[in-house]
Amino acid sequence: EIKEQLGSNHIMLSYNWSSSKNLAEQIYDSLKKLNLNAWMDTAGGIHGSVSESMANAVENAAVIIPFMTEQYQNSKTCSQEIEYANDLGVSIVPIRAQEKTSQGEPYKARGRLGILTAGKIYVDFTKSNYYVKKLEELIIKIDASMMDPEIIMKIVNQGKKKEDTKNEADNPADLDKRIPIMVRTMDLYLACNRQGGCTETELDGPVLSISLLKKTSEPPCELDESYGFIGNRVWVKNDVRGVFRV
Repeated sequence: EIKEQLGSNHIMLSYNWSSSKNLAEQIYDSLKKLNLNAWMDTAGGIHGSVSESMANAVENAAVIIPFMTEQYQNSKTCSQEIEYANDLGVSIVPIRAQEKTSQGEPYKARGRLGILTAGKIYVDFTKSNYYVKKLEELIIKIDASMMDPEIIMKIVNQGKKKEDTKNEADNPADLDKRIPIMVRTMDLYLACNRQGGCTETELDGPVLSISLLKKTSEPPCELDESYGFIGNRVWVKNDVRGVFRV
């Protein structure tokens, strides 16, 4: 399905050489193994003028993946790439590629990069031992980012219709052919009762977001550090317990 949505366009990897080149190459290779059309400057993406090649890469991208680090957000070239992509309406699926700032604080995008990625749930690739899970999460977010919002709402609204009205005034030719979906939220108590452990809970459908409502344990509780989601599963680890909304 992602290949169909991409069409002749590609997934562009936008990164800073000094801070995340190795991770970008790893993800590029993973995307290519999935037969997805990915673009990376060091993988034959530059032809002739560097600036023209980068502009063409953005213009032909369906999705751009910024590898967020301090060096990325301070790079003039990287800033130009993500801003041009935003101006063109290219879908942005951010990756967190730095765990701590130079001052030892948890890294969060700031400045113009922070504005452009505000409200977007990034994929945290700072823990190499979770690479496979995070790659799966990245693929899901790439897929979701390319869906037409109007079609999504149409599907959701169809799912909300009651069974006794499903054959009423709607013109069947105007309805989306896919199975209607129902988007709903639920509150769950999740617990991992041992330090260094991880507890997963499988749900009926894909999880779009998770937020902490009430913490009932002492350890710090941070998204993608001590709790998170992937596909249709939610997880907590390191003796974290609490009530979450998904």
